[in-house]
Amino acid sequence: MKIVFLKLNIFFSVFVILFAFSKGALISIEPVVGDFIASNALQSYLNPKILKKNGGILQIQVLDQRKTRFGEEACGYHSWKNALIALAITGADNKSDVESLQNLFNDKDFYHKEVVEFFYPNHSIPQGAKDLSIVEAHRAYTRLITENIKTKNLKKIASIVKKNPSSISFLNPTNEILFGGLDESSLSNIENFYKVVMQSGFAVHAIVVGKFPHWTTLIMERDDRQIITWYGCDSYGNQTGELLKNKELLESFIKNLKGLDKQVLIGYVDAVGFDLQNKANWLKKGVIELLLQSKKPINVRRNFDSESLNIHAIPRKIGLAFDFLNNMNLIKNPEFKEYLLNIKELADFYTKNLESDHPSAQKMREISAVFMNASSH
Repeated sequence: MKIVFLKLNIFFSVFVILFAFSKGALISIEPVVGDFIASNALQSYLNPKILKKNGGILQIQVLDQRKTRFGEEACGYHSWKNALIALAITGADNKSDVESLQNLFNDKDFYHKEVVEFFYPNHSIPQGAKDLSIVEAHRAYTRLITENIKTKNLKKIASIVKKNPSSISFLNPTNEILFGGLDESSLSNIENFYKVVMQSGFAVHAIVVGKFPHWTTLIMERDDRQIITWYGCDSYGNQTGELLKNKELLESFIKNLKGLDKQVLIGYVDAVGFDLQNKANWLKKGVIELLLQSKKPINVRRNFDSESLNIHAIPRKIGLAFDFLNNMNLIKNPEFKEYLLNIKELADFYTKNLESDHPSAQKMREISAVFMNASSH
């Protein structure tokens, strides 16, 4: 009799799951005994005392920014800190690390002595210091995973998150634009977010949302069944309103995959495309004529001022722009044709005019060769 009852129980459970999928229902992971929880789910690591479900978000209770340095202007630093703690927890190797890491969500000493000190070494906080920008937050993250961090807890976090450095994005979305406010050094934010959305399978991705008037942290966790669970942190008294708005905003972009491709173009143009287009136009109006007249390579250092065609900054920008388009498989995308032409023209110019020992000379030659090979096929 017990065996028959067990079989009926299993059959009923399978039927419920299949019915939910057939209706397109979202099956959320709930902290109820007996429910399936993915082995890597953030929820399975966290102490239930710091986790509350609010309107479709599992909200992590964190340190109140009003009780820390910068106060009303601190939300960017707190969002940065909370995103990295969450990522480190999901990548921790043992239970003791998980426990010590989650304590950092509400550790005032960690915030003041390690996070603030990381941004402003030796207490070098400038007069009237304000909150972060998206670019500053991204650059700080780059430093965290590339430099030798000496403070105990940040060093531990860095050692974990650097194993999967693309698992975080710093975004400044509006209702119309997803990837705004970036520069050439932070183009990877577009790539990181786009790729995790377009891929399938398990993933945990932290998003620091620097949206006016308040920064928050969202963590998007997708299980093997493609079901997304959202976690969030709001350092302003652990409120929920901004988190829900930002979650809905990001979901609106995620669900519109065709529109997401358009957002990549907008983000690229805003970050670097428009500036390189201006530089290429400047070349067409002035330098090309000089090249034709002289019939000899022009030494950039002698003929051009640093603002027009900066010998270090512009080649580096060209290299970053090209690598981004190449990594995103956009080199042959017709939507980017005019911007790729700008890169080609500038790379060709620098290939001919940079001295061979210049740090960017080899990169410019490689980019020119890619376009030359493409045109020959």
